[in-house]
This record gives sequence, structure tokens and C-alpha cells, in this order.
Amino acid sequence: MINGYKDFFLSPEMSAKVGDDVFVEGAAFNDVYRLFAFDRDLRATFMRYFAMAEAALKTVCAYKFTEAYSAEKNPYMNVVNYRAKYQRKGKALDLIGEFGKAIGLDKESDQWRKKTYLRHYIEDHDGEVPLWVLMNFVSLGQAFRFYCFLDESMQNEVAKVFSGLYRDSYGIEKRIHPRMLRMAFDHIKDFRNICAHDERLYCARVSPSADTPIAKVIDDLELVIPRNQHEQLKAEVALLIKSLVSDISLFEDKFVESMGFDAREFFGL
Repeated sequence: MINGYKDFFLSPEMSAKVGDDVFVEGAAFNDVYRLFAFDRDLRATFMRYFAMAEAALKTVCAYKFTEAYSAEKNPYMNVVNYRAKYQRKGKALDLIGEFGKAIGLDKESDQWRKKTYLRHYIEDHDGEVPLWVLMNFVSLGQAFRFYCFLDESMQNEVAKVFSGLYRDSYGIEKRIHPRMLRMAFDHIKDFRNICAHDERLYCARVSPSADTPIAKVIDDLELVIPRNQHEQLKAEVALLIKSLVSDISLFEDKFVESMGFDAREFFGL
């Protein structure tokens, strides 16, 4: 805990001078623990909203994909239903292999036996497992790859649904195009993995260039969860931060800036 959360409380000049950690005057162990507890609560908060986003992606993908390939049995197992470039790279086949394990096509895997809802369809419906059922089993990362591997027209159909949901929830038109959706869920899945592994969240950075802070994922979530839930998320995060800086006033601006926020503009601190 100390190693993970001590940086704000160290004096770089004095630490360099003596060759060991030197804490700034006024810092205490309780301050470090308070930051640790804040980050723990922040992870728990975001995980609830990441779960909403995950459910939305899985539901919309399952609905549009099944609608398009309603005549096929388990169309997600057919490589031609994926974008050509992912067929050529073998990535679509890799994902199909993971789906095959889940629905019992891989005889060395018995994952499906552990899930009643999968076993029901495999044993009682001649192995035909609807995509909406399979989506209950797959991870967010797998669902994200599934969306990315869909052809352009199918990605557009999924994005149109999210645009409609945004309009219904926020009362304004906003065109959510596939690239926006891919980037949003790329950030969401990465931050979700950080939360799931109990890693530091407040100062984490994701994306290939490691330049996306947790503040950005709040904007991403706006695209894929209802307005009332998004407003609640912002309120909960604001309350956590205000509580933290009321307990530790030494570095309130640095805490908030490390998350990618402007303290005075976003929270009125």
C-alpha cells in the first residue's frame, strides 16, 4: 500500500539528497491510507457503471447480429460473418475458437457444463446457443473484440442503436459512429481490467499511448449508459474527491489533476 500511494507525500529534493524516501512536512501514514481507501472506493464505484456499459454492448450486439443472421444456427461461429481483414489475420478464427469452447464444440473444454443456461441450450436445443445467451458467458474483452471484428455495416447498425438510446435518454440528437464506440469501449475495458485486478485507478493511464486518464472514461460512459446513471456517476465521483481533499488538503489540486480533471471547473473545489 505504501509503495503504491506514497508519491504525493514525498519530497523529491530531500529524497534525492538522502537517497531514501523523505516525506514532506505534515504528511502522515493516515494520509497515505486515506488515498488508498479513496482509490479502493473509486474502483468499486466505476465497476458498477462499467457493468452497465458492458451489458449495453452485449445486448445491442446480440440483437443486431441475430437479426441479420436469423436463418443461421450459431452464426457467430461462421467466419464469413466477420470483417475480411480479421479473417485474413486469423483473429476472427481465434475468437470463434473461444466461442466454440464456451458452447461445447471443443471436446477438451467443459466450461459450458458449469453454466446452467449454456447446458440447457447445448443439451436440449441440439447445440444451438443464441448469441444473447452466449454473451452472458463471455468477457467484456471478448464482446469488444466481437464488435470490432464485425463488418462495417453491422458496426454501423450497432452504433445507430446507441445513437437512438442517447437521443431517448438525453433528449438531443448525437450521432455515435463506430469509431467513437470502439474508442469508448476500448477505454472502458482497460479501466475495468484495472479495477478487476485492484490496481491503482485514480492516476492510471490507458490507450496505446498511455495518455487517457480516468476523467476521459466518464465522457466515454456518457455515450453508452442512460443520462440519469451518468449524472449519478459524476455525482458519486465528485463526492469521493471532495471527501478526500477535505481530509488531505496538502495536494488537492495534484490529486484531481492526476485523474485528468480540472478541480475548479469540474468540481468547483
